[in-house]
Amino acid sequence: MKAFVYALAFVAFCCLIGCGGGGLATTSNPTPAPVPVPVPAPPPGSGSGSGPGPTAAEALYGKWSTLPYLMPVNPIHAALLYTGKVLIVSGSGNDANNAFPINTTPNYRAAMWDPQSGKITTQSVDWDMFCNGMSVMPDGRVLINGGTAAYGALAVVGGAPDVPFTGLPNSSILDPAPESFSPADGLNRGSTAHGRWYPTLTELGDGRIMTTSGIDENGNTNNTSEIYTA
Repeated sequence: MKAFVYALAFVAFCCLIGCGGGGLATTSNPTPAPVPVPVPAPPPGSGSGSGPGPTAAEALYGKWSTLPYLMPVNPIHAALLYTGKVLIVSGSGNDANNAFPINTTPNYRAAMWDPQSGKITTQSVDWDMFCNGMSVMPDGRVLINGGTAAYGALAVVGGAPDVPFTGLPNSSILDPAPESFSPADGLNRGSTAHGRWYPTLTELGDGRIMTTSGIDENGNTNNTSEIYTA
């Protein structure tokens, strides 16, 4: 009987060794150590100061830089054209002395800026487009609506109330090819029903342009919205 027990124990011990039990088993093929993945060297100028190019932060977030020249007009409004140039609209340029009725011969202006060459050309516009709303249309032309009919004025503390700005109903279109302005299409040369000083123009999904809000010709908020179809 003892011989049988000893034999059974020996068989169990051998099984433990064969399956790694008991902490006694070893392996003849150890797992190889992981091979490190090589990290590519950063490109020149990526924060190391080794050459030109953006730093890591600039490449991720961008960077503002100041142009070495000034605009010849007050750049109130801007729109990127399909030609790569930028339309700058100033109108009276936030200068009441360059606007009707103080000035009976005002010089309302716009400009075309070529970012590649740095060339800026200016031209006169027919009405005060200061504080307009504008949007690029599907065909690449720019619709400009609203502007300044008369400048407002802040009141003296304890005196009369503020004098509000008043808005124009005018609309014009800039064609990027000849770089010229023309009255908008439609009745009344594209004018809206009432004035709009600082309206918002939004291109709709079907290509039409919606103008909304702004200050009307009486200095009140224009609560209507109108849609322009080219």
